[in-house]
Amino acid sequence: MASKKWKECLEDCESALNLKPDYLRVELRKAQCLLALGNLYQSKECVENVISKEPNNSNANQILESIEYVNNTLAKAKELISSEDYSSALSAYSSVASICDGWDAVQLGFARALQGLKNYSQASVVVSGILSTNSYNSEALTLRASLMYYMGHLPQAKNLLSQILRRDPDNKEAFTLFKRIKRIESTKEEGNEAFKSRNYENAIELYSQILEEDPNLDTFNATILGNRGLTYMKLKKWTEAVEDLTSAIEIDSGYVKAYTRRAQCYIELEEFQSAINDYEQILQRDGNNREASQGIRDAKKRQKMAERKDYYKILGVPKDASSRDIKKAYRIRARECHPDKNCETEEMRVKAEAEFKDLVEAYEVLKDEEKRGKWDRGEDLEEMGVDMNDIFAQMFRGGMGGGMGGFGGMGGQGHGHRGSPFHF
Repeated sequence: MASKKWKECLEDCESALNLKPDYLRVELRKAQCLLALGNLYQSKECVENVISKEPNNSNANQILESIEYVNNTLAKAKELISSEDYSSALSAYSSVASICDGWDAVQLGFARALQGLKNYSQASVVVSGILSTNSYNSEALTLRASLMYYMGHLPQAKNLLSQILRRDPDNKEAFTLFKRIKRIESTKEEGNEAFKSRNYENAIELYSQILEEDPNLDTFNATILGNRGLTYMKLKKWTEAVEDLTSAIEIDSGYVKAYTRRAQCYIELEEFQSAINDYEQILQRDGNNREASQGIRDAKKRQKMAERKDYYKILGVPKDASSRDIKKAYRIRARECHPDKNCETEEMRVKAEAEFKDLVEAYEVLKDEEKRGKWDRGEDLEEMGVDMNDIFAQMFRGGMGGGMGGFGGMGGQGHGHRGSPFHF
């Protein structure tokens, strides 16, 4: 008994009792073995036989109490599994296992509680222990297939379930899981084909069906969320893509592709710091990831560009505007915001001067194809060798006519508001 080889011990007890049926000490030892193996009914019979002859036998009464405790605790544990209170169920099965450590059913219950807590690796260890003594235990094999499934190994799980069903065709749990896996794999294949065919809306619908099939299939669902996020990216639905990719990362914090894709979405949403943070997460896991390193450089450059003045917006032209359109827009905007036309109050004049300076600055860069190209690539004024202070100084000394591309005075007025440095 000390080695807990309950079956061998039980055989020895039965052999001894065949020789000496009234050997009560051995009868109790047999009851203990039966209890450890989960044969509660026969264990109780042995104990009651001892008590009928020795009513005050403390060991016999203790075993009887253990049998009662096991019965009640197991009933409670099953209820806890049904109500998905896996933590309490684990505690219940653990306490029973300390008494019935040779009972496979208790070990299976313990493993199911671990599975419910998503501790799949530890549950697999428990199941392997059961199968080491009984490799054909159909329930244990089915549970192993279920653990494979939840760990994201669907092909392996399906293969094992196929073997189980050949030996045990009436195994309903195995059959149900087998059909589910086939359904999920088929839907995933359809979704991938829809994506390849650029039928993105259909792909999203199919990926969504998989996610609804089993919300607890975390590892596999992380990949599906990544796929659906990529599909949203193809449709330029950046916010929806970020939501899916964030969910994928919450499931699998090491999902590098999800970080990369989310960073790309953040750049499109002009959330550059968030993109940089994602690329840094990748580098923490893979310091040699060139894509992440380049991504950080690009994001910082885009961040810097986003913080600059938008010259196209200031002139009111699209980014592909021609030189002629830029010049025309400049002349129109100059009439609108020139300080000489906005001088009713000091506040209006100051605001107009600031707007007019921005307008001149924008035109100075965009009218020149070389400067414009550099600006579009992210270079700033200093990198281009442009000093707006010098340009403004020259304009103020020589009048605004030349600075406006030959544009003359404002309504015939040859001088501006008193105190304004802008004149025609």
